[in-house]
Amino acid sequence: MTNEEYISSGILETYALGAATPAEKLDVENMLSSSEEIRKALDLIQKDLEVYLTLHAIEPDERLKEKVLDAVKKDQASNPSIENGKIISLVKESNSTRLKNYAIAASLILVVSIAINFSQWRNGNSLKAEKLQQDTILSAEKTQKMFFASMMVSSQEKLDSAMEELKFIRNPMTQNIALNSMVKGHPMKATIYWDMKSMQVAVDPLTLPATASDEKYVLWAVIDGKAVNEGNFEMNANTGMLMMKVIPEAEAFAISLEKSGDIPVAEGPIYVMGKPSPTAP
Repeated sequence: MTNEEYISSGILETYALGAATPAEKLDVENMLSSSEEIRKALDLIQKDLEVYLTLHAIEPDERLKEKVLDAVKKDQASNPSIENGKIISLVKESNSTRLKNYAIAASLILVVSIAINFSQWRNGNSLKAEKLQQDTILSAEKTQKMFFASMMVSSQEKLDSAMEELKFIRNPMTQNIALNSMVKGHPMKATIYWDMKSMQVAVDPLTLPATASDEKYVLWAVIDGKAVNEGNFEMNANTGMLMMKVIPEAEAFAISLEKSGDIPVAEGPIYVMGKPSPTAP
């Protein structure tokens, strides 16, 4: 028999309750001396038993004490064998033996009852712990599934967005306008995509420097010689193509770096600028 089988056999609970036979007691003590695992299992059972008995302790009824004292007083009044405070039993030996057997039987019933209740209590706690563990595993699996589902949705959204951008760029009606650096010594570039049918404009910042927290890039459309604010954007490592406003006409496009995106005229430096092709699609 393995240690696990021995522990699950119930013999340790019987030993802890004091209900083991002499042979069982000797067997348990031999196992305890040779197995640290069984000794730890018994320690755990004894601790659980102590907790169980504490939780299920019943205070003795005060009326029981009164009944016992009343019975003793009646015996003293009616029993002639009581002399000088000493009680001499007149009960026959057979009756005494019978009472002793009854007491032993009652004790055994109590021990068995405690053993059954204790076993059920321990099993209940074990089931609760097992259920808690299963709930934790299920919760972790649910969280993981939700995370992967969210990742799939996010990936699908990014894929859909990329496909829309590609479709917009490859549209035969879309004109590509290169914006070249206007700052000497800084070869910055950006690209304007202008759908000549819908007049929708998109900008790809390409190599524009990242903006600070208090900075914005502003897209300007030059119309009849006057620069018109067509929207603003920020630039970081993740910035890709950005949809801007619908612009019916423009002679040129420029991007400046500003402290605010809501300005009527450019106040900061013009970083890049370019003109549409005269032979628009």
